[in-house]
Amino acid sequence: MPETNLPLFVYGSLRSDCGPAHQDFLSAATALGPASLTGALYDVGRYPAAVIGDAMYLIHGELYDLRGDTDLLACLDAYEECSAEFPEPREYRREIVEVTQNQRIRPAWAYLYNRPTQGLPRIESGDYRQYLTC
Repeated sequence: MPETNLPLFVYGSLRSDCGPAHQDFLSAATALGPASLTGALYDVGRYPAAVIGDAMYLIHGELYDLRGDTDLLACLDAYEECSAEFPEPREYRREIVEVTQNQRIRPAWAYLYNRPTQGLPRIESGDYRQYLTC
């Protein structure tokens, strides 16, 4: 599967019931349902930060089929401030991760936090929607 055809895993402000960003960017995408990612979720203030690698925790979110829309990916990169126009080190990076959906593991794009998490409160549930009123 070409990288441009990968679905997108969202866990914060881009989730369907977490505010206007979903409507702005993902209203035309096809919802594929709930999914999870192995890692930890942190509270950065106005939004969450996902960090992979900690197998003790799960990050809960939603999966979307972007239909290979590279223009949409570019817009999302700008929204997440991880495109080339933003200075490094960027706060987020888009990376291919392995998500679990319906007990199957599949590759997907995700925006991951690109800074240290020391001092940030961990979102114990791994679910931003449950943690805050979005």
